[in-house]
Amino acid sequence: QTQELSTAVQQVMAHGDVEAVQLAQRVAHTLKGAANTVGIRGIAEISHSLEDILIIVAETGELSTELSSIIQDASDCLEAMTEALLGVGDPPPHALDVLQSMLDWIAHPELRQQGEQKIQPAVETSEETATGQVAEAHDHAAPEQTTHEHVTPATDNAPLLRVPMTQVDDLLRLSGESKIIGSQLKEGLRRVESQLHGVRRQNQMLQQLVNELEQLVDIRGVSAPMMRSGNTDFDALEMDQYGELHTLSRRLAEVAVDSRQWNAAAQGEVDSLEELLLSQAQQHNDAQDSILKMRMVPASTIVSRLQRAVRQTCRLLDKQVQLTVQGESTLIDSDSLSQLIDPLMHLLRNAIDHGMEHAEERNALGKGPQGNLNIDFGRDGNQIVVRVKDDGRGLNYAAIHATAIDRGMLQPGAMPSELQLARMILLPGFSTRSEVTQVSGRGIGLDVVHDRVLKLKGTLDVRSVAGQFCEFTIRLPASLLSAHALLIRNGKHTVAIASRGIRQIVDSRAIKLSSMDNQLMAQINDEVYETHRLETLLGTTIDRRNNERGARPALLVEISADRVVAILVQAVLDTVDLVVKPLGKYVPSSIGVVGATILGDGSVAPVMDIPELLRERAAGRYERARVVADHVVHDRQNQAPTVLVVDDSLS
Repeated sequence: QTQELSTAVQQVMAHGDVEAVQLAQRVAHTLKGAANTVGIRGIAEISHSLEDILIIVAETGELSTELSSIIQDASDCLEAMTEALLGVGDPPPHALDVLQSMLDWIAHPELRQQGEQKIQPAVETSEETATGQVAEAHDHAAPEQTTHEHVTPATDNAPLLRVPMTQVDDLLRLSGESKIIGSQLKEGLRRVESQLHGVRRQNQMLQQLVNELEQLVDIRGVSAPMMRSGNTDFDALEMDQYGELHTLSRRLAEVAVDSRQWNAAAQGEVDSLEELLLSQAQQHNDAQDSILKMRMVPASTIVSRLQRAVRQTCRLLDKQVQLTVQGESTLIDSDSLSQLIDPLMHLLRNAIDHGMEHAEERNALGKGPQGNLNIDFGRDGNQIVVRVKDDGRGLNYAAIHATAIDRGMLQPGAMPSELQLARMILLPGFSTRSEVTQVSGRGIGLDVVHDRVLKLKGTLDVRSVAGQFCEFTIRLPASLLSAHALLIRNGKHTVAIASRGIRQIVDSRAIKLSSMDNQLMAQINDEVYETHRLETLLGTTIDRRNNERGARPALLVEISADRVVAILVQAVLDTVDLVVKPLGKYVPSSIGVVGATILGDGSVAPVMDIPELLRERAAGRYERARVVADHVVHDRQNQAPTVLVVDDSLS
């Protein structure tokens, strides 16, 4: 209801007509009643005073600039109080001041005469229109969900259904298990086809042997001696004589033909089953997509919080900024969206503080006094893309370069590209500010944003042009429950590599390997890439026959906007859509391993995230983890010897 009120107040600020004021009044009245019902006196008091103010505005048609600010502050305060009750925010420290400002305005009519502007009557004033606006406000401001229940998104005029989130998770879990069983059925069908192929080969061999036997019997005269009897009416050349061997060869030929026909019939049944399995897999994917949509909420559910953060930051810094949101109807997983709120709010505050100029400076630059902030939610294939862009001064590359040299991140005289400098602001503790304010300067902002995005298995890219704009692009997988992956043979094992970041699979014939400063390099299509062997990254034994096999296929993996590496693999077996299972509490976390999956043959394969593995390796956490593991192995080797007695019986 507080989000609905915030939306209604925004309509008052934007349109300034009687209908918008009456809509906000009705929502404030509903909120007051709900707060009184559950005994939340603070929300009830503020919403009651806000309702009184809106009634006066609707009757007089006057709305001053100061009153607009009071109404906006009250709406923001109510929303912050609700978030504090839900445990997703801190209580607003200025709630009493907001209430006092409303009471002062109500008690002193002379305050209403300063800077008044007329409220415009709406074109339609019927009760039906007002009711429709209430419904529209409700549609565009669905209440933020708690972790206990979920509201499935409505389509057209379909009714909403409140479903416990645990039930949705159970449905997804069962859907994942069904998908695993489907893949096992597919693998079983493949094995049956392989066996039928073997039977066909045996039938061909049998038919060949029968043909040879018939030749021996018919052509080479291996048949039994011709029967001799006292009947001499027929000459031996006029009548074929058949013995037991001849009869047996004919029976073998018939059996071979029958076996071939049975095999053809079985192959037809297998083909029908394969078509059915393909249809079932398609229906299963559609069902899983429908279940996933139950977890989806529109991006509009967090827009009011983002707008409030912008307004509060603008008041704190005395700047004028207009926030524009596009793609509000984009559906995003509710868990991912809730974890995106803090990073987005920081990016907005950072853009206002660092990027946006004051009104005087903007006027001097010919930009206009009001800055423009834009958030764009969208889909790109199986990824969610969120872009935050401002039209401020952009990144100060000279300041970033100087700070990096002062902190020893760059050698004096180094000339990195603008893209490399832009990514430095994502490093922990990096800040170009010399003073600390309530908004920034501590250097603990963008690195936290980057870390949160990485935990969501996403990427964060920065693009800026000095004096024109700065843009942050967040890319997240649409779902963390399933993934598209490549099955890679690594020694005797199969490893699933998530396709996130994989640009291309390169054939071994297109790769030329070389070494540069003890770093393996690969030349592919006139480009040279830093190269790693998958065995080295996973810490497994390198096959001694690699040199004998020559070049191997490679995966081109995008680690960041300015870094693409080549990963040499033994063989790419297949590309699959798989269900990612958590490893569980009994398996220690491994860097780069996002989970495990059950393959069609029933074996368990780890699911690797190559970009994460290489980033952790570059940060040194990979080597520290390996050292700890080596110590554990060394300690175990120093313990008393263990003897394992094994026999080869089936039991």
